[in-house]
Amino acid sequence: MVRCARCHRVITDPAAIEAGYGAKCYAKEFGKKLKSPARPRKGKNATQPKSTAERQIIGQLTVYDILAAHEKSTDQNGRCATNG
Repeated sequence: MVRCARCHRVITDPAAIEAGYGAKCYAKEFGKKLKSPARPRKGKNATQPKSTAERQIIGQLTVYDILAAHEKSTDQNGRCATNG
């Protein structure tokens, strides 16, 4: 929990946390507005988040990875090479 250096209220905005002051206290202290990070756009041109099926999880195997590993582990007669 980060608090404002001037009024000691809790700060939740990432830009305010980095500055150490809330937006209003920053303006009173320094005479200028606190610059907030860019927010995602809303409206027609906003990009929609990918669906759960389209998101790639790092390290996750696909069906094709499993099939390729299985093909490598079997010999030409269809027997598993690791079982002897």
